[in-house]
Amino acid sequence: MKQRFSRKWSPTVVIWISIGVIIGACWFLVRTFVFGAYSVPTMAMEKTIHHGGKVLVNKLNYRPIKTGDILVFHFPVGDTVIDLPEYQSMRPYYDVIRELGRGNADSGRQIVLSNPNDYPLAIRPVYKREVYLKRCIATAGDTLEMRDEVLYINGRPQDWPPESETYFHVVTNGQPLDGANIKAQYGLDITNADEVRPLDNRTDFDMLLTWKTRNKMLKDGFAQKISLDIDSSADEGNKLNMRDGKIYINDREETSYTFKMDYYWVIGDNLHGSQDSRYWGFVPEDHLIGKVSVIL
Repeated sequence: MKQRFSRKWSPTVVIWISIGVIIGACWFLVRTFVFGAYSVPTMAMEKTIHHGGKVLVNKLNYRPIKTGDILVFHFPVGDTVIDLPEYQSMRPYYDVIRELGRGNADSGRQIVLSNPNDYPLAIRPVYKREVYLKRCIATAGDTLEMRDEVLYINGRPQDWPPESETYFHVVTNGQPLDGANIKAQYGLDITNADEVRPLDNRTDFDMLLTWKTRNKMLKDGFAQKISLDIDSSADEGNKLNMRDGKIYINDREETSYTFKMDYYWVIGDNLHGSQDSRYWGFVPEDHLIGKVSVIL
């Protein structure tokens, strides 16, 4: 005859297990719906947020969104990707088909579809796409324009954040560059071609500067002229024409379009090294995760 044994948990153990389960559930809910910590995977926000740095993101109460807020969102054009390490979001599917089709996306799409071994595709819902982090430049109702490499919002030129960086064309006052002094004063390594590149004569250089450093160079009298050198060659592949009073987008007549949600124009603070709205357009509201509350 078999004996049956039963083990009874003491009230204290039951209480502690219950507390642990409640704490775990609360932590999961907070991380999922209220706050979350994210690592910055690229240099797109240098030097505001360094590569590998962490941020605390407010997911619950982050509206209204204002110009200058740092937004966290899912990759807007990541619904379809070429499922290979060298593609994914680094070389978006829509860019690839335009390249293969020499500007004709339909021709490029046929090339991809006919070569599934070379171009394996993956279709992903919004929540499965890469997480991006960029600064909001324009919100719903704003008019945005990039003219002569200067950003205008509602017709007014905008200042970039002081710690954002890009390449500038620097004309010095003719003094020789002293490596130790340049490093101490402006944080630049003149032996690093990614930071300082001599041009045709001894006064002209391309330099990777923050706007704060740019202003300091001018104030110190180190440079007599500093001008932007932003790559503005991005082409989204769309063609807009007006003929006989009608609007055509990609040679198709359009009369109206009603937006279903708010959209945001975002740019990385590292202007020369950021994949952002200049390349793939607006961020839809339903792609937002939240906005950065604290840089850790």
